[in-house]
Parts: sequence; structure tokens; C-alpha cells
Amino acid sequence: MARGVDPLAFRLDLLRGPDEIETGDVKIDRRRLRRVLEVVRDKSNWSRPFVFPGRGRGVACSVYDGDTYIAYVVELTVAKGGHVKLDRVVAAVDCGLVVNPIGVEQQLEGGVIWSLSSALKGQITFKQGAAEQSSYSDFAVARVTDSPVIETHIIERADEQPFGMGEPPVPSLAPALLNALFQATGKRLRKLPVTPAQLL
Repeated sequence: MARGVDPLAFRLDLLRGPDEIETGDVKIDRRRLRRVLEVVRDKSNWSRPFVFPGRGRGVACSVYDGDTYIAYVVELTVAKGGHVKLDRVVAAVDCGLVVNPIGVEQQLEGGVIWSLSSALKGQITFKQGAAEQSSYSDFAVARVTDSPVIETHIIERADEQPFGMGEPPVPSLAPALLNALFQATGKRLRKLPVTPAQLL
């Protein structure tokens, strides 16, 4: 955004170059990462104008252990009082050979809700060395009314083995959410969970 270029196009430009790169002992296939970004670009209708008061759209992607590739586009609304409501999450996933598509979709939806809870709800505070939260009555998690519309797009890869889908959906949802909040509010937030006070 600071460079005045489209955030999704910028990410795709960064992925030009060798098809594979090594970081430590993990190989990353840039073609697979580009593909999940291209799918969320197309399926979210990213190119359409998205400038509404209090609304934002953000993108993020990640590679989990060199095997599972995920990209998200998040659309959200910031209401009066600084309360955030996710409206829509468009996801693309490449987790190798898919044996059970419904299972992949369910794992991704669970990861979105888990990450949403951490990004907007879950906060543990301490007083005199002890956690002040003890149950769900005082430790907020996302509820059905907080759930966005989640669209999952699976990239079929019959030439691969199956890869994990338990933890991979979690990491990149919060960055996409924060990028959407930046578009909606102009504020770069770098501390989670996001609270209404940070947005006012």
C-alpha cells in the first residue's frame, strides 16, 4: 500500500523468479504459491472496486512446512464503536492429493474460526501472577454470529501425496484480516487481539 500498488499484484510480482527456492531445509514452490493467490484473486472478484466507508478487503498467503499452500481474501466491516465483523473469507488451498474434499473444507473452516477467535477475541490477562480468565464465560471465542461466509477453493493435485490440513489454515487468516482493517480504517495494527479501542 505504501508503494501505491495493488497488494495482491505486488505479492504475485514478488514470486517471480526461480520456480523453487530453499529456506533452510524447506523447499518452497513459487508456482504453487502463485496459483493459490491467483485463485483467490479470481474467486473473490478482487479487481472490482472495493471502497466503502468502514469496509475493507485484505489478502495474505502462507506455506506450511513446504507442503500446504493457502491464500485468503478477507472482507470485513468496522461498525461504530470499533467492532469488527468479518463478512466474507475466500480461501484457496493446495494440500497435494485430496482424498476427502469435504474434510479439507471443514479443516479450513475450523482454522478460519480458530484464527478469527485469536485475532479478535482471545486475550489472556494476568493479575498477581495468575490468569484472570478461567472459562468461556470470561474468555471470548468466535460464535456463530461472528462467522463469515467462507468459500473454499481446492486446487486438485493428483500428482502429489496428501499433505496436512490441521494447522495450515490458521497462520495467514489474521494477516489478511489486519490488511483488510488497514484498508477500512487506515490504521496499521501490530498487536493481537484487535480491540475496539485500537480502532477508535
